[in-house]
Amino acid sequence: MSFKQDIMEKQESKIRKVFFSEVTIAVTIVSVSAGFIFWITGPQNTSNLEIQRIKDQMDSQQKMQLQIQNIKDNDLHTIEGKVSDLQDQVIDLQQEVIKVETLLDERLPAKK
Repeated sequence: MSFKQDIMEKQESKIRKVFFSEVTIAVTIVSVSAGFIFWITGPQNTSNLEIQRIKDQMDSQQKMQLQIQNIKDNDLHTIEGKVSDLQDQVIDLQQEVIKVETLLDERLPAKK
């Protein structure tokens, strides 16, 4: 090997070492920065997910409550209709009983 080649190889070796150490430092800085960012934002993301889950549960409960209220209102309306029909039937029966009493009073002699 010539003296010139030896010097060039040493310079390339130094450049490689410097370049390698610079790249290593840059990668380390980026890795540490990313880790720090994830460490800081991790709890916030977890909190946001938990908040969203709670909101979804609340929406689900509200929908269920509305459905239950709708069923309750429909059943109440049905029951009111049936009670009204029964009241009408009772009134009709009372009128029929009055007619039967009247007929019986007219046809049967009163006991003295």
